[in-house]
Amino acid sequence: MTITMDDQIKGVATSYFYPAKFWTIPLRFNIFCEKGNAQLNLTIVDASLGPGTYINLYSGGEIKETLNQSFYRNVSRLLEGTMVSVELNGNSIAWNTTNLVASIPNSSLFVRFEGVNIKSISQPKKSIVWIILLVSAIFIVIIIVIMLGAVYHTKRKKRYFEQLYDMLREMNLPPEEMENLKRKTDQFRIENNKLHVNFNSQLGQGSFSHVYEGHLIGPAPLHLITKSIETQRFCDCEVAVKIGANFGQNEVEQLFKEIEAMKKIGYHENIMGMLGWAMLDEKPCLVFDVAKMDLLKFAKEFRGKSIEDLPMMIKNFLSVLWQVAKGMQYISSKKMIHRDLAARNILLCESYTAKISDFGLCCTCDESSLSYQAVGRSKKLPIKWLSIEALVDRMFSEKSDVWSFGVLMYEMFSLGKVPYATMNNDDVLEFLQEDDKRLECPENTPANAYDIMRMCWNKEPGERPCFGELVDLLYGMLETLSEEYTFSC
Repeated sequence: MTITMDDQIKGVATSYFYPAKFWTIPLRFNIFCEKGNAQLNLTIVDASLGPGTYINLYSGGEIKETLNQSFYRNVSRLLEGTMVSVELNGNSIAWNTTNLVASIPNSSLFVRFEGVNIKSISQPKKSIVWIILLVSAIFIVIIIVIMLGAVYHTKRKKRYFEQLYDMLREMNLPPEEMENLKRKTDQFRIENNKLHVNFNSQLGQGSFSHVYEGHLIGPAPLHLITKSIETQRFCDCEVAVKIGANFGQNEVEQLFKEIEAMKKIGYHENIMGMLGWAMLDEKPCLVFDVAKMDLLKFAKEFRGKSIEDLPMMIKNFLSVLWQVAKGMQYISSKKMIHRDLAARNILLCESYTAKISDFGLCCTCDESSLSYQAVGRSKKLPIKWLSIEALVDRMFSEKSDVWSFGVLMYEMFSLGKVPYATMNNDDVLEFLQEDDKRLECPENTPANAYDIMRMCWNKEPGERPCFGELVDLLYGMLETLSEEYTFSC
């Protein structure tokens, strides 16, 4: 029996006299697909095969499988071809050209079939070819778009770098110094794909910049340049990203000064070294290690503490001041002047390790005089932290940083008060020159701590201690610290 199908077919077929199991006539039914290939899902629901009896499954005129066990229940097969056939037959059957002359003993068969026309074999191949061509075309278009985007991004980045260097030229530096800065800038640059910034996590905010949490992929340029054991941890690490609110000459000058300072200073445990810089949203940004808080906030947290907390507070303050003095001693050894030493620029990291930051006003002193004289006025200079000679003559040196260190001590022991809080900037110099007046001793300050402040504020720079001497003085205070300290205020 042959069944011709168009698009699909569904039905059942049984042996003669099913479900009775006695001599039956051999059975073969065919499903023929005129316009392509039949795909037939065949289920042998029930089959009992007598001795020498078998079931042949055909696909395309060829036997694909022969089943000759005694019983089959719910056995499924998938057949495919232009002609799909199922045959129930036996070894004892004799055939002639026209008639069946014998029967199959003790056998029965029940099959269920469901088929579809899967069209011609060549048509799916053509579809696959078209799909491959379409995917390839899309892939090529994507590659072209990416390449054009990369070219555009490179040109835009180059344009902004040229803008940086144009501003650098406006700083009126000698050509060799400008080229040197340009080379150092490239050494510290971080590619954008190596820096991820979380703009939803802001760590801090200043007048001219915002600081966000970020993640650095790979080693920081600082480590690649210094190649020290201490900087090995700056690899695949969390970082702080400082982004300027504007992109002008002041920001560019800040960037280059930070890079120049970091190149000279290198790495020190009490200095917040710049790990590198990048260009984000068409603005230069600086990348640093992550800090817990700044020293000004740390000092303010002790407000309202009881008298029992004073010894521990003083010990913490002296420990931080000793670390800051060590960092400043190292900076001075590099013939550099910070010029912006204040509590807001001291950051505290893990285990309250103090790190000096913000080298935007940093400068190199003259080799012979060990000082630096500024030309013109700068509105950025922190007037209330400056020494008398810096205010009068624009003269800076290690000893002017020592003066600022004394003001920093005042900030700490006053628990974050603004120095000269009732005065404007113009009144500060007049106050300091009038009978050598100085900031008053903050409440609960150890007498020898205020003595150090007064030493730092000596009118004569040569009479002030250097940072090496301050390191020794503060270390001695830490060693002898006890609850029997006498307080001068």
